[in-house]
Amino acid sequence: MVSKMESTQQQRAAQDAARLHLDADTHHPLNWVEESAEYQRGFLSVSHLLADMNDLENDRELLALRYSETRVPVSERRYMKPVFAAAASLMIAIGAGLLLQGQQAVESIVSMDRYVTRIGEQRTVPLGDGSVIAMNTGSELLVSVEGDERKVILRRGEAYFDVAHNPDKPFVVEVGENSVTVLGTEFNIRKEPGKMQLAVNEGMVALHATEQVLNADAPLMSAGRNGTEPTALPVGQYRVSAGWVAEVNANKGQLQTYAPDSMRELSLWRTGVLDFDNVPLMDVVRELNRYSGKKILIEDASILGLKVTGVVQVDNISRAFQGLERVFPIEVTHHFDRIVLAGSESGF
Repeated sequence: MVSKMESTQQQRAAQDAARLHLDADTHHPLNWVEESAEYQRGFLSVSHLLADMNDLENDRELLALRYSETRVPVSERRYMKPVFAAAASLMIAIGAGLLLQGQQAVESIVSMDRYVTRIGEQRTVPLGDGSVIAMNTGSELLVSVEGDERKVILRRGEAYFDVAHNPDKPFVVEVGENSVTVLGTEFNIRKEPGKMQLAVNEGMVALHATEQVLNADAPLMSAGRNGTEPTALPVGQYRVSAGWVAEVNANKGQLQTYAPDSMRELSLWRTGVLDFDNVPLMDVVRELNRYSGKKILIEDASILGLKVTGVVQVDNISRAFQGLERVFPIEVTHHFDRIVLAGSESGF
């Protein structure tokens, strides 16, 4: 028989495990191994449950979690299977109030269609409402356009949205704590840990907190502002029109906007091309790492600031290294698990 205290521990563990696996911006500090045995069993059990329910069995965080089971005493592991079964009932019972900080129940999220791109992969996803989503490398989406809502959860990565117009059914993209709501337009969203970049190519969208009620009179982000330099704005709800970019830094509580000379560069990846124009090598490598199966490292501070101009095909990153060696005093060394850039002794 499970005591009231054990039930509370398992419920809290279910909360933490669900938030870890269903919200890419929420990371459990992994101090769960210092919790009670009841909490540890519940945390591991629900993590496995979510893996089976949400097809996350190859998720790196989950694999690390599974390997860490060895930290649970052998005498306690015999409880895993019964607790796993109990956790399934628990997840259904606790409902929407405990998952994704009150957004959706596990059952609702799992019912959404899931699309994933591997590192270096790009794909196009046509939706049933006529909208089309182009996904960039290393991205994950949960999508539902049935019933009374059109909703997408961008868990990680980058995607370009071409949304079919439907004034009776707004299209909502949730990106962590922020959401973008539209009726019909085109825009690009790039999500990084604690950061989001929204670039509107056509039409207008509303940028707001996920739990915030839409305000039709929200200020226009482009009103009274001009130029390509980022301008800081108070965090809040805004309408963002075509030709404008909004960048949210949740870690710093900052919101910036600017109107670039051209929106082309922000969605050029859809053509399978990266275009660098006088960009520091360190920034070039940061971008190439999004598409490379091996980690790219710069091990020589003297070459960090080299300015790079050129075009790279995302499906042929190796050619970029050949070009760098031809143009700059750079030596590229390919290892089993990484690619290292260093200054060449021969110079130019």
